[in-house]
This record gives sequence, C-alpha cells and structure tokens, in this order.
Amino acid sequence: MMLKPSVGKMCVRIWLEVGHACEPRRSANGRALALDWRVWVRGVSGRDISGFVHKVVFYLRPASAFVYPKRVLQEPPYEVQESGCASIDIPIHVYLKYTTKPTRIRLRYNLQIENNTVISSESRCVYYDLKNPPEELCEALMSSGGEVVARAAKRLVVVLSDEERTTMKPKKYKFIEPMLCKHVPRRRARALDESCPKCGESITADLRKQLRATAMSEDEINCVSRLYLAYTSYEKSVDALVLPPLSDPIYRVPEIPAALRKALEAGDSDYPVL
Repeated sequence: MMLKPSVGKMCVRIWLEVGHACEPRRSANGRALALDWRVWVRGVSGRDISGFVHKVVFYLRPASAFVYPKRVLQEPPYEVQESGCASIDIPIHVYLKYTTKPTRIRLRYNLQIENNTVISSESRCVYYDLKNPPEELCEALMSSGGEVVARAAKRLVVVLSDEERTTMKPKKYKFIEPMLCKHVPRRRARALDESCPKCGESITADLRKQLRATAMSEDEINCVSRLYLAYTSYEKSVDALVLPPLSDPIYRVPEIPAALRKALEAGDSDYPVL
C-alpha cells in the first residue's frame, strides 16, 4: 500500500532516462550509406511516465538540416528517429500535466557521433525535484516511481552510469592512518611531537612518509601533519569534549533566507548538458 504524502509540504523527485542509439544503414554490398539514430526520453527501469508527462518536444539543430526540426510527442514512446553523420545538440522540453501554468523540465542532449560505421548506444539517468506539486500531479508522480525527498535540488542532476563511474579517475588523496613507531605500545596515547625513548624518532614519523607517497606537496604534508597530531593529542586529553553524533541537528545545513530562495527560484538556469 502506497502512503500518500501531505500535499503542499513536500518535494517529489522524479527520474528520467535520456539516451540514444545509432546503427549504420548499409547498401547491398555492405557499404555504410548513412547512420540511423534515435534519441529518447523514458522512465527509468521501464516505468511508464505518461501519467505525468503532457508532451515531450525535441528541437533538432541546425533547423535547416531537417525537414521538421521541431518534434512534438504527446504519447509514448517519446523518441525521435533520424539519420545523419554529424554530432548535434538536441534541446528537449518535458512538459508536465496537472499544472496551472506550463511546467517543463529542460534538457539538452549531446548526440556524439564519432564513427558512422559502427553500432553505438548511450543513456543517462537524471532526476528532477518538484516542490509542492498539485494533488493530481503528486499522485501521478508517485504512481510512476516518484519519491518524496526532504529538500529540492536547485538544478537538474545528472547521474553517471555504472560504466562511467568505473572509468573515472580515483581521488588523488585518501585517508591515511599513520603507522606508529614499532617500539611504542599500541594503546599508548600519542602526544604532539612525542619521541620514542629507544630510537629517538617521532612516534608518528612515518606519517610524513605515507603522505609523501600520495604525491602531496611539502606544504600540504606539513599542514596535514600538524592538524592530525593536534587533533589526536586533544582527543586523548582529559579535557577533550565529546562530539555529538552525526544525527545531531547541529550538523544540518541552515535554511536559505526567504528572500534569497525567491531570487534563486525566479532565476532561469542553463540547460544541463547530457
């Protein structure tokens, strides 16, 4: 049983999938004549979005290259089929139902064509947060896979696919727990600039060596070393304060002033490039 959120005091997040597929059109002898492609907007995981989508408008550019550069689709599948061999940008407007004034989600899909002789495809998942939707629209959104979130994002958010996430470069730095001197017991408290009585080296001397292995500069190493040693020495001291848990309200981001919120909502943001 689906619980109905209180209308007027919440934000609903909707998910869309935007993508394309290309396939070369070949002659009888196998020669590639042109590239047939299609661009679509649909629900994620096969969900039906026609319950809240009034229409989807595709703008093919340059307009002079197409007989009908503006395509309006009021029923699924929301996709356009054409042919060509050049990369183009396609603005896409997704209009929503049950609104007093036209409400649209603006996208701009970048159709990249690098080789017109091979089959290729790509898709992206995006989500859009709609604040305080009307009751009918809210029911349509929830029945099509919408989810209630605590706070609306200011812009449309693009979510990378699994393949793109695995090909992204890892972060340059990672958290490093400094290795203690082998002569120091593990349970002993670490103090700032404390030295080992046997070898005379700093108890956390290996910290700088580890940081240097991550391609940090000397200034960064000095800063991280001072901060870490100061924190650990304070953490073990008698007068150290116990920090509240992460669930404490003190960590919540403060609300934006009403005047600034109205100014942000009134602003016209750029198209997100997909």
